[in-house]
Amino acid sequence: MARKEPEIFDQLKQTTASFLEKVGYQVTLNRRILFSEMAVHGQRGPHQVICQPATDIYEAVESCKDLCTAKCKLADESDYALVFPPIKEHHFIEFLTEMGGRPYYLDIRSQYFMIWIANPITGAVEGMIGGSRDKALEKALMKVSQALKTYFYGGFTQYINRIIDEKMRKGEL
Repeated sequence: MARKEPEIFDQLKQTTASFLEKVGYQVTLNRRILFSEMAVHGQRGPHQVICQPATDIYEAVESCKDLCTAKCKLADESDYALVFPPIKEHHFIEFLTEMGGRPYYLDIRSQYFMIWIANPITGAVEGMIGGSRDKALEKALMKVSQALKTYFYGGFTQYINRIIDEKMRKGEL
């Protein structure tokens, strides 16, 4: 797939790879798994993670398809992360609840995908949704400010769930 923002995609890929290396992962870039090219594959002992960047919410659907392709091959042997750059909150809400008829949040959660935010300027990678089975990776992803943790793991997720519940009550799902 041709990327709309190849420079941002590459920055996200490099930031994610660098983060995983700091956690102790051996990183392979651009690994082909079945029909998709995975931007970042990390392996640390028995743990592996597949990370696919998305430069915006519109590219995210294609990146999720790539992650699903990898999951067809690797199943639950791996963790899977969709990696965004820092983008506005309302874009996340739109992606997770409004796009595609059925909220993508439900599909992402059903596949146990994680959503990470990678900031190429600071080199930080933060977990927004989901969690890793690798405790060292999970700990590294949780090194965010307490305010951000409270927001994402509390209010933001509750808000997304409330929107989805409302759609279900209205029969829109």
